[in-house]
Amino acid sequence: MLDPFCGTGTTLAVRVAYGMAENADPLAFLLELNLACAAKEKAGEKITPPGLPLSEAVRCAFVTEDCVRLGEI
Repeated sequence: MLDPFCGTGTTLAVRVAYGMAENADPLAFLLELNLACAAKEKAGEKITPPGLPLSEAVRCAFVTEDCVRLGEI
């Protein structure tokens, strides 16, 4: 039996992050968003890439090297 709540957190996060309507299909919504971004990029318009849209000086306050590395496990 499939878990009806499987992926719920991800779906909710996508809805909130992109302002997606509650009744919208997440995959269709993201495909439409991706196609719109690709069209803008092709036309030479600036798009915001994934990640923190911050200058390098501000970004360093959020990105650190303190993580568990595979060789350390």
